Amino acid sequence: MTKFFTQFLVAEKAIKSHFLTFNQRPDANYSRKELSQVDAYAVLVHAEMESYFESCADHAIDLADKHLKNDKYNRIIYSLGTFYAREPQEGQSILKVPQKDIWREKGGWALAQHRGVVKANNGIKIEDLCRIFIPLGLDVREIDQVLLVELDQFGALRGSTAHSSLRVRRGVMSDPFLREGEIKRLIGLLQTFDELFSKFVDQQGGRRRNKRKRKKI
Repeated sequence: MTKFFTQFLVAEKAIKSHFLTFNQRPDANYSRKELSQVDAYAVLVHAEMESYFESCADHAIDLADKHLKNDKYNRIIYSLGTFYAREPQEGQSILKVPQKDIWREKGGWALAQHRGVVKANNGIKIEDLCRIFIPLGLDVREIDQVLLVELDQFGALRGSTAHSSLRVRRGVMSDPFLREGEIKRLIGLLQTFDELFSKFVDQQGGRRRNKRKRKKI
């Protein structure tokens, strides 16, 4: 289990204890305040989940950056270099002999570009995960398909909660404690991603780039 997942679990528990302060009722007759508290719980858990994914991505970038500074390369660096290879870099030319290590510079530039992508992330849907993890070299095909569907649904639910009034939703809401159950199930599925990401990171040992020594004439 990564430290990021542990931090997420601690945050979710704190949010839950703060907002779900009432008991479930068989008649599902909840007050306006109680329904608002369930909404707040869901929205804040979504934010913590989003932060979890972004922390994972940032960790992978940090790891690659550490290797690059030690003149080592791993799958993350090669993958980012591939994804950002076609984007122009100011002042770069391959039409003359370089005066500096442009390979390391290009790798650092790719890392910086992707840091910006992760920072600009705003969601936990499939498209969001693909955008921040595919360029890192993580095979998103290995992510549990049920988890991806659940994340899409939770992301959509969070959007509707944040952009519609309680009065509009009150007539169609089921027992709010069903929302808690859905989030609990989602957290269980999220652990499979954490295991996948942890394995991915463990495989990112850096290898030195072979440098051919110039022959003296």
